[in-house]
Formats: sequence, structure tokens, C-alpha cells
Amino acid sequence: MACPCGQQIRVPAAPADEQIFEAEVVSEVSSFQQPASFQQPASFQQPVSPYQSPAAKASRGSGATSGGVVDDVKSGQRLLILGMSIYLCSLPLLLAANVFLDHTAGKPGVTPAFGVLMVLALLGLLSAAACASFGIFRMGAVLFPGSTRYVYAVGVLLPAPLIGLLVMFVANGRATGYLKAQGVEVGFFGARG
Repeated sequence: MACPCGQQIRVPAAPADEQIFEAEVVSEVSSFQQPASFQQPASFQQPVSPYQSPAAKASRGSGATSGGVVDDVKSGQRLLILGMSIYLCSLPLLLAANVFLDHTAGKPGVTPAFGVLMVLALLGLLSAAACASFGIFRMGAVLFPGSTRYVYAVGVLLPAPLIGLLVMFVANGRATGYLKAQGVEVGFFGARG
């Protein structure tokens, strides 16, 4: 045998006993059969592609897994609806706060009632965004494949008026459609039961 540098290398041959033993092991392993009562774990039964969407993984899951997925979507939708309700209750507070401004053209004066209402309204909007974002992340693995759930969660956090509410309505519509497709009865305030 020659090495890459051109020198000759002498490799000793394996003894004949080792070759026979190796052939025996290969024949024994290939003739081994599993007993009929042996079952492979669930993780070995179906090939899993790392490029599958979360919805495809949920659809091929067992009954216990898909029931847990439906429960995640139910609880996520409830959180989202809670966030929408808080958002809708905070908007009138923002409008009412303007009543307590002293309306002078040159220099508007701020009253204590204005400050209290603004703080309450902003806390309401912040808690609504937190509830809605958490709800979207809770049901996001099923409804929003890939990084779409991050886009929805950031859309809820936008400070532009009513844009967050619009994103919440779209996410709620997708959750309602998914739950109805799974056979769950959905009412005005989310899934029942």
C-alpha cells in the first residue's frame, strides 16, 4: 500500500479467526427478530420532519396531544377576548380625559382628574396588550406557523389607535375558525365548556 507521499507502507493482515468471528456476529444480528409483543416508542413510529409547520404536527398528534392543543387555543382565545374587552373599556377613558383639560387655545391646563383618567386608560391599554400578546403566544403554535405569531404579538403592542384592536379581531377570527373546525362550540366570549 502506498501513502500519499509515495512511500510504501506495509499493513499486517488480520488473522483468519477475526474475519470468521466478524461474519458470525453479522449473521447473528441480521437474523435477530423482535418479539410480537414488542412495540416501538411513539417517537419512532412516524418520521418527523423538522420543516413541518406546527399545524401539521398538531394534526398528526394523538388524541391526548390534540386535546391539549385545542385547550391551548381555547385558553389563548379567552385571554385574547379579555384583552379586547379591556381595550374597548379603556378607549372611553381616553376620550373622557380630554373633557378635563382646560380648553384655552394658547395654553391648555392639566387638571388632576385628567391625570387620573389618563393613567387609568394607559394602564388599561397596557394590560389589554399584555393579555392579548400572551393569548396570541398561547395559541400561536397552532394558528400562526413560523414567526407569524411574533408579528401578531407586536401588532397588538403598536401604540397607533385601533391598530392593536384590529389585529386582535383578526387573531380571534382565526381562533374561532380553528375551534369550529375541531368541533368545539364557540360563543360570543370564546369556546364553551
